[in-house]
Amino acid sequence: MGTKSKLQIDTQELASAGGKATQTLTGSAAPTFAPPPPAAASKLDAALVGVIAKTEAVRTNVDTQDSLWATKQQAALTQSPPVLAQQDQHAAQDYNQVQFPTPVMKPGGGSNLPRTI
Repeated sequence: MGTKSKLQIDTQELASAGGKATQTLTGSAAPTFAPPPPAAASKLDAALVGVIAKTEAVRTNVDTQDSLWATKQQAALTQSPPVLAQQDQHAAQDYNQVQFPTPVMKPGGGSNLPRTI
């Protein structure tokens, strides 16, 4: 990138993606399972209670992880447009501050290895 380079980031698209991430996070809440009636006394009902409890625990864990990462994504998309715009406008020259020596051939140097001046 040259000193006049710009990243040309469309911050409106990022803001729009942040809004969509928020909507996705809101709409992704899964409903809980309805437990069987408490008067159930059969072995099948008891097994069903155990399955529902285990399934609910797994669902809660997965939903917690999904919500955590969806929240991070939503926050990054919402907060990043101003930062990216600032980098686009003010930090382009920072990308060009590292310069490496260029190897060159020195005629009559006694070897064919590249040397730096």
